[in-house]
Amino acid sequence: MPVEMHINADTESTGRMLQRMILAGKNLRPVFDVIAETGLASIQQNFEKGGRPHKWKGLADSTKKRKGGRGQVLIGDKTLLSGIHYDIRYRSVSWHTTPLAYAAIHQFGGKAGRGRKVTIPKRPYMLLQDEDIEDINEFLAGHIMGRS
Repeated sequence: MPVEMHINADTESTGRMLQRMILAGKNLRPVFDVIAETGLASIQQNFEKGGRPHKWKGLADSTKKRKGGRGQVLIGDKTLLSGIHYDIRYRSVSWHTTPLAYAAIHQFGGKAGRGRKVTIPKRPYMLLQDEDIEDINEFLAGHIMGRS
């Protein structure tokens, strides 16, 4: 099941600035290009750091044994990470995973496996950090003021 995340003209603080640009007749495509790339870089960094702002729970002993002691949490063959992309629309940008069966269980945690006997810890990878939102808002404010 794919996982999605969105920023649009209705999102709280960021949305107010986007609404001002829409009302001013500004072309939001360049703005959303920057937001989309900022978000994608942040998601990639979540994987590289093994979770942000909090580290993800490590691999289960059984998983380590199956992988021969190798592997980073959620990295594996990089299928999940490389399957993240974004879509830009008129009033929004969204990030999506490819429709992998395990994408949602790793984002939200829960029971998995045969008979749902395995508990997968929540490892939220599709999220922006507070500093990313601050950077986006700073960029939007600059764009509104004509500095970008």
